Parts: sequence; structure tokens; C-alpha cells
Amino acid sequence: MKIKSEWSGKNWDAAMKGLVKYRLLKLRLVGESKIVEITGIVFPILLLTIKTSFESQGIRF
Repeated sequence: MKIKSEWSGKNWDAAMKGLVKYRLLKLRLVGESKIVEITGIVFPILLLTIKTSFESQGIRF
């Protein structure tokens, strides 16, 4: 998703931190891979939240 979005690492990290802060996502490391878990949120609501989070960083999809 990060590669396909073509966002810079800084913008991606800022948006992900916002989602983790509000406990919408959980990040964990498995070896050298990062796993993103959706935490108890209905998928359409999560997509809207992700879009809002990225747009607040000046990133549009």
C-alpha cells in the first residue's frame, strides 16, 4: 500500500502514527517485516479515517 501510494516516508509515517495513536491500527514487527493490524473497526470506517488522516497531512488519494 505504501509503495502504491507513492507517498514519502515522512508523510506515510505521520499518517500511520495518527492511526496508531487513536488505536485504529496496531503495528508489530515480525522479523524484518512490519505487520499492520486493524483493531476492532468496521472496514469502511477505517478507510474513511485513513483518508482523513492522510488528507490532514496534505496527501490526497
